[in-house]
Amino acid sequence: MAKSLKNVSVKSREAIFGITGSPKNNAWFTYTIGGVAYNNEMGSGVIQNIENLDPRSESMTGMIYLSETKDISVGNSVSFSSQIVNEVKSIEKGATIELASRVDKYNKETWFADTAKFGQRGSGNMAATSAPILKLKYDVDNEQFVIDTENSVMSNDSLSTTISSYPADFTLKRGEIKDITIRYKWMKGNDASNGEEFEITYTLKFESAQ
Repeated sequence: MAKSLKNVSVKSREAIFGITGSPKNNAWFTYTIGGVAYNNEMGSGVIQNIENLDPRSESMTGMIYLSETKDISVGNSVSFSSQIVNEVKSIEKGATIELASRVDKYNKETWFADTAKFGQRGSGNMAATSAPILKLKYDVDNEQFVIDTENSVMSNDSLSTTISSYPADFTLKRGEIKDITIRYKWMKGNDASNGEEFEITYTLKFESAQ
């Protein structure tokens, strides 16, 4: 389940009469919160959309109204309630959960998101479903999911984005429901020294099939 997207330190700019100002204490986001679970014998999984806000994919002009984005102030978050269900057969042979999302940050241009200069002035693609990816593996001996640091993709060099923190001791046993929060750091924004950070929280549930 997708639970929330929190703006830790991401800031957008606003253009007034064509002149772009300093970073504000908020940001305009679009996103696809994704994940998948699969049996390792079947190979890798395909990330599925859990929560999606992507008006640009449906736009005929490429323009996005600001009302089609999420305006999230620094320190605040937006909550979700959507979910996907994946059935994993023969879990005793190994299984994997992958958590990955696409997050974009826009500047404001009058009534629209500033799509014409996307990728400039501190806006751009902050994360992609192809990377970073936090993976959990099924520990057959202890019958629980744990963080798979060896196979996780902790950075996306082309985007200059890394997973800056996650709960390394996270476990998920059958019958449990737990939240897991992943923090991302993006170095192509308005703070090129410290990076801009945001967090995505999932709620994971592991149960036996009925």
